[in-house]
Amino acid sequence: MFESDSEKWWIGIVAGFLLAIISYAVDTFVDSTTFKALKLIGIIVGIASTYFQKRTLRPFVKEFSANDWQPHDNGSFFIRVLKKEHGKGLHSISQSFMFEDGRYSETVVSIESENGDVIIGANERFDGRLIIK
Repeated sequence: MFESDSEKWWIGIVAGFLLAIISYAVDTFVDSTTFKALKLIGIIVGIASTYFQKRTLRPFVKEFSANDWQPHDNGSFFIRVLKKEHGKGLHSISQSFMFEDGRYSETVVSIESENGDVIIGANERFDGRLIIK
């Protein structure tokens, strides 16, 4: 199975803060505006990566109703969650749950990924929840 894009969160944090630390050390001896800029860039990359980590490690949850299902040509139904909506990258892991009798239970649906978009398909419409990790 593919490694989830969200499992690589630490690379940006380490790279950003390493760039800042190295630039700070070199700038102490050289006193160059280039290294001052690199310190700032390193800090920005580290902070942005920290934000990205928090966003991607938290599971995306989408509640849906029977009305949210779109008809497919073959008589089945589907729901598409865009990559920019769930923010989990190209290789995400998804679970679908049906809401029935006041509780959720895992259900079998087709789950596909198309350029990072998650598409779930079923033969009938139902209320439920989709969790994307």
